[in-house]
Amino acid sequence: MGKDFLDGIKRWLPVVPAAHQAMQPDQCVVNSHIVIEYSAKVLYLRQGFNPGYMSLKQILDELLNLATLTPQLHVELNWLRELRNKVYHEAYLPTPVESERALKAAQAAVNLVLP
Repeated sequence: MGKDFLDGIKRWLPVVPAAHQAMQPDQCVVNSHIVIEYSAKVLYLRQGFNPGYMSLKQILDELLNLATLTPQLHVELNWLRELRNKVYHEAYLPTPVESERALKAAQAAVNLVLP
């Protein structure tokens, strides 16, 4: 299971900056969300737990409690989770600034997972 998430990170990560550079902020946000979800699941698995059907919010909260995430990164990843929900459920079009912030959040999550 962990290898599948790692493969997914490697597959989706290049799409995030490409979407940002192509001025497709909604795609950048949605793809960043995929990257942080896979990253969070890998981190949780590495702690010896199975994320199963836990929500991303639950996994992020657990990773904060385990001191795997800093409070600042926890805030950023939850911000991205909420922004993705606005994009997905409300047809919200993120600003270029939000797109860049999403990209940075995804990169920060990946930095915890991949050397």
